[in-house]
Amino acid sequence: MDNFDIARLKKQFLACVPLAKLELPKKLSPEIQSLILEQIMNDSLLKKYPVKNNYLKNFLRLLIKRLESDNEEIDDSLYEIFCQHLSLEDSRMNYRHFLIDPDKRVIIKESRTIVSDGTTGLCSWQAAEVLAEWCIENKIFLAGKSIVELGSGVGLTGITVLKTCRPKSYTFTDCHPRVLDLLEENIELNELKKADETIVQVEELAWESISEHKEANWTSPDIILAADVVYDSSVFSSLINAIYVLLKNSINFAIIGVTVRNQDTLEGFLRELEKHKLGYKELPLPEYKIFEAASVPVKIIRIQSIVE
Repeated sequence: MDNFDIARLKKQFLACVPLAKLELPKKLSPEIQSLILEQIMNDSLLKKYPVKNNYLKNFLRLLIKRLESDNEEIDDSLYEIFCQHLSLEDSRMNYRHFLIDPDKRVIIKESRTIVSDGTTGLCSWQAAEVLAEWCIENKIFLAGKSIVELGSGVGLTGITVLKTCRPKSYTFTDCHPRVLDLLEENIELNELKKADETIVQVEELAWESISEHKEANWTSPDIILAADVVYDSSVFSSLINAIYVLLKNSINFAIIGVTVRNQDTLEGFLRELEKHKLGYKELPLPEYKIFEAASVPVKIIRIQSIVE
């Protein structure tokens, strides 16, 4: 079967990797069609938590076109599933599945549109995937630690950490009510409140009101995480102040996943860190094992209080 890796294709498909990047076999033989049907289309969790209908439909269309152009016999079940989905419309919310191993996955419910209910926090972003991959690669540093995440969104980074890194506690934070509701739903979906005695919390937090939470038990974390929060210079002051308050000593640190959309914006953020006596350094990007390599430039930055 030309060394075809069905596990790799399943991982890509469930995560809704762009069709042009899928690692398809050179020849879609009847045996490979059966594998795709059995291991991907008939995946029980996929049926319960479906990916975008349009994505699934276009995937099947791609296979059928390939088979037709190669004059290969097409499995009737491929046609049947394709026809079932032809008239279906995408729902407002869909799922993506990220396979950690064959028996463990992160399932994320998210909006199919970038902006929904007045926020961009209802869908996942590539910086969250890169940060999650970094955490997996560096899980020895996260094990047994108390972690607070700023701007958790749909929870991709945190849910991955909870499934792979065994922290002592993990506190998700965000400020948008709809985002917090969806975040709670994703935590429940991944059964994380039952996991390994780790304390899992969700807190409403607007960065500018961080001082109101100073005495809360979660405000003395060992590690702060955040992904895709450096996008608008107007929020830098409140974001950096929140980081500063949570970095109560020179031992704990923050790890930030930054999508570099504008170099000037990133440089402005780094200058503001220096003004607040916060040191920083860029860390090596992780090797991608769970997630796909980002198609946009992403940096991982460590932030720590400067000891004078």
